[in-house]
Amino acid sequence: MDHAKKLNELPQVIDTHILAEESFFQLKKEKLRIPHQPDYTYYTLQCPDYAVMVLATTAQNLYVLNWEYRHSVKQIVLSCPGGILEAGETAEQCAARELLEETGFTASHFEFMGEAFPFPGVCTQKVLYVRAYEAVISRPQELEHAEFIDTELFTKEKLIKALKTNAPVDGLLLTAFSYENLLKK
Repeated sequence: MDHAKKLNELPQVIDTHILAEESFFQLKKEKLRIPHQPDYTYYTLQCPDYAVMVLATTAQNLYVLNWEYRHSVKQIVLSCPGGILEAGETAEQCAARELLEETGFTASHFEFMGEAFPFPGVCTQKVLYVRAYEAVISRPQELEHAEFIDTELFTKEKLIKALKTNAPVDGLLLTAFSYENLLKK
């Protein structure tokens, strides 16, 4: 496919309205135009540019995962530790910080796996995926006031069983596992 040719056919923004704005996000309503087509409306959620998810394992190959309450779905879902990349931080530094804050674990080393847009149909955020090795418990969690997280160690078999029995799962966790399995040497 000739992507350069397609760029000339992409929608042009002809009007923008900010519908809601908070410290963490901005909701935009845009009117878009494509040549020879009716104008249409599109909504975009602008979030912090980058988030980091960390897929950590212990020396015994146990995954360090979180059960975290997510209010938008009003459920506790299985996920990886992670959070917003702060200014001046590398993905690996953010992964180390978030792993420690959310789980109390540290790791011997971190490796960048890849990046993806988790919900590009409506959200601008890109997620950076980092692998952490030889994680060990170092201290109690230090959660933010709105975080409700329980950390649990999973064997691969236990995780597969949870997925097969339809445990509520964060899609970012599945992306992290996809990267891990696709990039195995």
